[in-house]
Amino acid sequence: MVQSGSNIKVVVVDDHHLVISGLETLINEYDDIEFVGGFATIKGVKDYLKENEVDIVLADINLQQESGVDLCAQIKKMDNSTKVLAITMQEDVCSINQMLNAGAWGYVLKKSNVEVIIEAIRTIYGGEKYLGNNVKDILLANIYLESEMYGANDKSLQKALLTKRELEILKLIGKEYSNALIAEKLFISERTVETHRKNIFIKTKTKSLVGLIKYAIDSGYIESE
Repeated sequence: MVQSGSNIKVVVVDDHHLVISGLETLINEYDDIEFVGGFATIKGVKDYLKENEVDIVLADINLQQESGVDLCAQIKKMDNSTKVLAITMQEDVCSINQMLNAGAWGYVLKKSNVEVIIEAIRTIYGGEKYLGNNVKDILLANIYLESEMYGANDKSLQKALLTKRELEILKLIGKEYSNALIAEKLFISERTVETHRKNIFIKTKTKSLVGLIKYAIDSGYIESE
């Protein structure tokens, strides 16, 4: 959640000046977000971060002779609160996993509309990680492919589908908590809860609350009464 009276300070790292200019124009349309710099190299943004406070770094993966993955890792080592949001054209699972494993807090595609990018910035600033819906689809498609390869009945694989946050929400759903109560307990918005619920239904391949609860009991996530 954006703190009252403060702007989310954002820098963009991309080796295309038009991308930086475009994002600057889009970002500055929003009163709670402030574009404070654009850089084409890792050195440029690192030097800036040493002297200035930045909340979010929007970074492409492919930079000139450099990598956004390396940038993530280096920012993570700088002992500050700056978070990285990957914004890229790369739609492959390998690139997504590399950025997330290096410490990126989010991943969106450049073809996403501006509302998605703004939502990602605000979500990450609020302390939650963010994946664009198309990125989730890519990851889910890969998971289901692995499921077909290794056996859809493998419970250890099924359990791996759910994130830590999704497991928390699933357990609260099992206790018959409403979206509002879940949001209050986990300090997140109802909209975020609803998004997680949808993802849980997709990942568990269930279509009703009864089916979801049965899945949770069978998988050992919650105990039957």
